[in-house]
Amino acid sequence: MAEAVRKPVAGQTTALSVQRGRIGTQARKEERYFFLFISPWIIGFIFFTAGPIIAALFFSFCYYDLISPLRWAGLVNYANLIKDELFWQALKVTAIYSAGSVALGIVAALAVAVVLNRNIRGCPFFAPYSISPP
Repeated sequence: MAEAVRKPVAGQTTALSVQRGRIGTQARKEERYFFLFISPWIIGFIFFTAGPIIAALFFSFCYYDLISPLRWAGLVNYANLIKDELFWQALKVTAIYSAGSVALGIVAALAVAVVLNRNIRGCPFFAPYSISPP
């Protein structure tokens, strides 16, 4: 027969409840340390990455030239951008450059890997330099 599960009476502690309390206290302590150690990164991300991106997005919808006051433009700036021939030329050149540089980078990395994989004199000396940051 199945045993009935006995619930503790109010105020009564069991081994399981004491163990849960210790785990909870330790988890809260680790959580505080986590937020303490991650907070410099979060502050830096907000001020140096997310903040400028949000500001640039906001200013892209405005007329703003540092001398006159800010005026809302809405989507007019983007409509002008789509009509501009120079924008499409710049976009094409950027896409070609990006695709070419990625392809050349992959080919160069593969060539270095093949050369370092061969049994050539001096390769053990250059191997650490191939994986070190620039």
